[in-house]
Amino acid sequence: MQSRRSSPRVRTFDRFHHAGLCVAAAALALALPSCTKKKKSPDANNPMASSVDQPTLNLFGFEESYIHRINFNVQQRGRLILVHYDPAKPHDIAIVDCPVSTKYEYMPSEAKGVETLRIRSMGELDAHIPMGIMRFGGYLKAGSELEFNYATVGSYQVTDDPVVPAAEGPCARATHYVAALSVGAFSFVEHRGGEGGASAQVGAVGPKVAVHAERERGATRSWGDLAACDREDPKGCRTPTQMLLLPIPDGAVAATESGEPARPADPPPTTDAPVDGHVITLRIDENDWRPGHHMGLALQKTLSFAQYFEEATTFGFDDRTISVLGGFLDDEGLSISRPLVGGRQYAVFATASADVDIDLAILDGAGNPVALDNEDDAQPLVSFTPPQDGVYSLLVAPGKKGTQVFAAVGVMVEEGGYRVAPELLQRVYQGLLDAGGLASRKVAEGGAGAGLHFHAGQREWSLMGTFMEPGSSISISDVHLQGPSVVLSTAHDAACDLDLEVRDRNGHVWADRENDSAPLVVVDTQNAGAPVDMELTYKRGDQPTLGATLILAVE
Repeated sequence: MQSRRSSPRVRTFDRFHHAGLCVAAAALALALPSCTKKKKSPDANNPMASSVDQPTLNLFGFEESYIHRINFNVQQRGRLILVHYDPAKPHDIAIVDCPVSTKYEYMPSEAKGVETLRIRSMGELDAHIPMGIMRFGGYLKAGSELEFNYATVGSYQVTDDPVVPAAEGPCARATHYVAALSVGAFSFVEHRGGEGGASAQVGAVGPKVAVHAERERGATRSWGDLAACDREDPKGCRTPTQMLLLPIPDGAVAATESGEPARPADPPPTTDAPVDGHVITLRIDENDWRPGHHMGLALQKTLSFAQYFEEATTFGFDDRTISVLGGFLDDEGLSISRPLVGGRQYAVFATASADVDIDLAILDGAGNPVALDNEDDAQPLVSFTPPQDGVYSLLVAPGKKGTQVFAAVGVMVEEGGYRVAPELLQRVYQGLLDAGGLASRKVAEGGAGAGLHFHAGQREWSLMGTFMEPGSSISISDVHLQGPSVVLSTAHDAACDLDLEVRDRNGHVWADRENDSAPLVVVDTQNAGAPVDMELTYKRGDQPTLGATLILAVE
């Protein structure tokens, strides 16, 4: 893990322009109309057995954010994945915007080592990886050969009889559902030019591949960690590699006694249900501190994302600058300008305190969206690999006008980031909620105001977090406080020592340099709207921590 070395500068954009956000993305939204039941997998001994109408599809060609969304919804949320699939057009598969709660059970499989699939023609690509035509076809047309190395450690299988929507509205497009999802890791290697081919064998983890003739190794890409697949606890080896589709039977619309199609019933509430049953929670009483209650609801959902990325992928929190954000979201939206490193894959997720639609985008320097999730869901996720170093903007906004929620954002990078247990984040978040609630009560009891609410000066974030090594500092500049405010921070362990300092441009300094893990500064500025700078120093600790700063305004 690298030490902190950046001093991020935070700014906001004038507006989140929905008109420019028109890129299509696969959806995993939530609703449940009238229903019928599905059949289980026809072969319990071989959950990935394939046929024309019950295909097993390689996911090597799927866009990364779709893979994360499928995996996250199966592992952490217990959501049935419905798709539109035509055997005559397998490359046109689409995830349908009509998810349903169900139960997936994880079944470990016997270790088979790393297997290799080689593709030398468009026909072979269409036969083995139809969803990869657009992504990998260009390599074959240029004369290259493709090599995929993969390992499977288990699968998530639907073990009950899932209740699925009737064929009405968006659900009418669904033809199949994901009955089993194999997980593991896989890599892609391009072999350029020359004649001859490549030979390979199945063996222990770590592919034994001998490339002969005069082929040059070209593009490479990994999903998950192949080296982790033979470990007793294969963290990093839980990336989806294949999915088995079962058809939705005909006659899904229930009929009334009159013979007319039944109207959809009101959808029952859906709740996240991790496959392993391990839920990490935050405690905050709505009656004790209402703003904190909404913040806790959004941060609770980020813990599920953190748990998924830590257990199932090789992603970690961004190790270069701010990686956790939170703030009050209204029609204007929130954004932050930040550097991204060329050639490094990023995954960005957002959550909302209520089950409402929020949108997430990454914009380039010209304001064009390079990654977008504008589907109707409360937990959007995008992935993006910048072609070169540059400054990009992360934007989040409600999908519908009139929405007011607390939103949280996490920024992950593949390999090299901070891989931390979600329990560490839980301790930091809980410390912020406890300290904020206590400070709000003290403000009210002292008659200084009605309490504390979230800072939102010039549509700015109220929560900003960066992972820090002991002995490092981070700074945030140009924060526009709108009046008397409270700024606080916490570490994951009471034995840590954090110092917090706030400075304005007139030389005023407010600081907490006591030997404690939860510094708090009361900023009694009377110069509303004037910029201030903040600095957090991690003076003592035994491991990296999330240096999270929460800015609250006096009501």
